[in-house]
Amino acid sequence: MLKRNWKFIFVVFSQTVDLLSIWLAGAVLFTLKWNGIVQYVTPDDHLRIGFIVFAVIYVVIASMMGLYRGSFHLSLRLQNLIMARSFVISIMITLILNNVGQTFVEKKSVITFVIALPFFLLVSRIFLRQINLYFQSYGFGIHNSLIVGFERRAEKVFKRFSSFPELGYKIKGFIVHEKSAMVENYKQYHYDDLEKVIEELHIDRIFIPTTDFSVNGYANLQNISQKKGIKLKIISPEAEDLLKISRVYDLAGITLTHPKRFKINKIKYVIKRMFDFFASLMIIVLLSPFFIAAI
Repeated sequence: MLKRNWKFIFVVFSQTVDLLSIWLAGAVLFTLKWNGIVQYVTPDDHLRIGFIVFAVIYVVIASMMGLYRGSFHLSLRLQNLIMARSFVISIMITLILNNVGQTFVEKKSVITFVIALPFFLLVSRIFLRQINLYFQSYGFGIHNSLIVGFERRAEKVFKRFSSFPELGYKIKGFIVHEKSAMVENYKQYHYDDLEKVIEELHIDRIFIPTTDFSVNGYANLQNISQKKGIKLKIISPEAEDLLKISRVYDLAGITLTHPKRFKINKIKYVIKRMFDFFASLMIIVLLSPFFIAAI
């Protein structure tokens, strides 16, 4: 149960670590103030309110921008890029709300927080990556996968997953129509044996490296995927161009078929709806000064 749903558990853990990073940045500011190292004039209550407001806004913005889901689909560099964008947007929103609410927070306090927090957030991203890799070494969040075909594009997909082990895809081999005796370093399985291979190797992901496979005689892959309850995904230059147009950076491709997991989906649905409710409620509370001012 835990291994199968490791990604969901890790997302919640990532949000908790980011909240801890914000708390540590706030602790740095309070330590400097209470020890008299830096003279701050912002009242403690105002600082605490500011930290809480920022923490809520940051987690909501980062979630909306895909930072936590990106732990399994993005390189560390792209994760840091999304983190930086979320950080800047959250700071701007917090400062606007601070001005509207007429809560006094001096520039010196803001500058200290803005300098300290990125350091903790960067360290947390590295820490989370190592934690993820550690648990993956014990089988958490690992998906046994196959790649359809064996040519240049398929080999590039294989090298991609080898370069980013944190994605959690363990390539077991390639599905081909005709095995090549020229290739000895990679395992090849005949297409007619696909269902047998899926059972024996406990496969739960199949990757198609080109859009040609999805239309030229490979429609049967979708039937097999749905029958066996595994994901069928496409990774191709065309698919990635489509994602880039939508400003989606995803190393794991586009899902074509998805297994139905009714119990887990219900739990995720309830949690997502609860998150949407409390996030919306918090945003309404934070923006209430604007509504009042407009009246």
